[in-house]
Amino acid sequence: TVQRLKAFCAKHGFEGPCAGISDYKAVHWDLDNDMIKEGPLPPKRVSEEPTKMTIEACLTSDACSPFTACPSKASRDCLRASVPFRTPLRRISCCFRCCTQHWLDTTRLGRNLDAAGAGMLQISESASVRYSKPNPDSGDFGLAPRTNVLAHPHMFAAVADVHVHPMTGCRVVDEKDFEASYTLLAALYHVDPNIALRSDASLMSFDLGNQYKCLKKLRASVSKQRRLVTDYFMPVRWAPESPLQHYLALGLANNVKESANANTRERVIGVRGPSLWQAALEHPAYDQLPTDDRLLLCCCMNIDEKHPLRLEHYLILNKHPEFACAAREKKHLGEPI
Repeated sequence: TVQRLKAFCAKHGFEGPCAGISDYKAVHWDLDNDMIKEGPLPPKRVSEEPTKMTIEACLTSDACSPFTACPSKASRDCLRASVPFRTPLRRISCCFRCCTQHWLDTTRLGRNLDAAGAGMLQISESASVRYSKPNPDSGDFGLAPRTNVLAHPHMFAAVADVHVHPMTGCRVVDEKDFEASYTLLAALYHVDPNIALRSDASLMSFDLGNQYKCLKKLRASVSKQRRLVTDYFMPVRWAPESPLQHYLALGLANNVKESANANTRERVIGVRGPSLWQAALEHPAYDQLPTDDRLLLCCCMNIDEKHPLRLEHYLILNKHPEFACAAREKKHLGEPI
């Protein structure tokens, strides 16, 4: 940038620290084309209202600019836009920017995400003994959480109203809003949602440490009028039981039992260390790499005989060695390679 500016000043005979001794010429930095241009700064452009159609068109072109202003409205179906395989992450982030920004700002999800960035509470003494190997990426929501579109293990926790974690305590976002009627979002890391909704007497038999106050608040806030969405991060087969099944709008879990009801789904696990992945995949030089040398992110990390559906997906994927997926049949895949 400095060299370009010096060359520009030399070309037009600009002198002095402010380049204002000679005839003045207005210049500005063109953010879209990453260069200096003559003339005044043009009026700030505003992107068109995001819809499923406009985003899908954006994903197949090179015209997206991350510097245009976002409109005041966005269609709900913009969140349902389909992403073509091998679309660069920088383009995905750019094309979805105004859509995700609008729905984060107009719902409480953005507020929850900002609160999550403040971190959790202290590690309880009992948890430090039981969990000697905490996940190194706990609390990693990406380099820029509001614009990060990478799926990762903590993405539900980032926007949850209640977040419980055995290592780092619990967080309740804005308890005043619990008097409202919106569906409650609860991220329960290694805490069975069935146990969380049982009575105090049942809870006290478990070593919950500093999670107890959040679980108590959660239980007091849920009713048949106030529905609940839970995200259970634990490598066990799971299905909702009573009383949870009476309040559950949606239950997400690593592995769902065959006996689970229709409103229970397998959670998307995503990639470990999303900040590292985001830094690599959004780097401008990454797009210049030969396609055959690029990494494929395998977002289903639990690919083994315990997860037959994912194993089936892996076998399909394994027919295409050009994808360079790090998964291996009948092996548990941890950090993406």
